[in-house]
Amino acid sequence: TDSSALVLGKLLHWMVLEPHKVKKLHIVEASSKNTKIYKEAKNEHDEVYLRKEINDAERLADALLRNEAVLQLLNKAEFEVPEIQMLDNLPFRAKADILRDDMICDIKSSQDIQSFRYSADKFGYDLQAYIYLRMFKKEKCCFIVVDKNSTDIGIFETSEEFIARGEDKYKQAISNYKYFFQEENDLDQYVLRGVL
Repeated sequence: TDSSALVLGKLLHWMVLEPHKVKKLHIVEASSKNTKIYKEAKNEHDEVYLRKEINDAERLADALLRNEAVLQLLNKAEFEVPEIQMLDNLPFRAKADILRDDMICDIKSSQDIQSFRYSADKFGYDLQAYIYLRMFKKEKCCFIVVDKNSTDIGIFETSEEFIARGEDKYKQAISNYKYFFQEENDLDQYVLRGVL
């Protein structure tokens, strides 16, 4: 099952980029997913959401859609554009949240927008940016971030250094994948190495 963060992210994306999907959702008035009403609804429907999950996502979507800088990035853009490509003889798939003429933008939510730079490294957003720039053939990438607590909005452009870190991670991942899965070396022997 999806974590609460993944559920919030999915709902937020739908509310901002594909609002028609929200109208089709099955929503229950229940205090938790352990309640009888939720479990019964889950047996009948593929996807079921608690009213609280919907309210939380609506709060963040509203903050984004009231912000002029965000609206400018959404204006005349394409949303949720899928792509499948072979990179270095391996299959990759991606879905761009927002595509503009020369830029790709991705919507993120954050527990603390002040530490988003740390989160971007922790969750590999530099790797995502590098792969997406390659796949969608764009020059720039930015992250549109909304703080889950304060609803503060951040727009973070990516630097050349950020993309270069993503490229390094990409090359290491490709090397590891080929070594362990194509050359069939023992995965139990994988070790992270570094100097502190």
